[in-house]
Amino acid sequence: NSTQQQQQQPQLKEVLELLSAYENRYTYRGWHVLRLVGVGLVSVGTAVFYFWGPIRRAISREGSELAQQTMQDENLQGEVDRITRQTTNTLLNDPKTVEVTVDFLIRLLQKPETRTYVVSFFSKVIADPTT
Repeated sequence: NSTQQQQQQPQLKEVLELLSAYENRYTYRGWHVLRLVGVGLVSVGTAVFYFWGPIRRAISREGSELAQQTMQDENLQGEVDRITRQTTNTLLNDPKTVEVTVDFLIRLLQKPETRTYVVSFFSKVIADPTT
């Protein structure tokens, strides 16, 4: 038991020397950098927790205003419309997309529940005089 303690003492001494050297290496004006970072993170976390309601409202308001301004921009609307049409045309003309879509619909219509819903839907559409 005493030989184990004697063997552990040099290891413990080496570890303490390494920790001391590490602490001396990462200091700024006598303050350990990790302590400063830790205190900063805890301070910021506490402030965010305490002021979460006003922060959330401010972020929501800014996001809403940005979305509203974006939606009112006619140039952007035209560009989005053009890109959407281009993407749709590309997808509709892509043979791989058509193949995957057809396979999906075939598998979907093979299920009895889906067939029942489709028949019910078309029966209601045909029976409705407004359609």
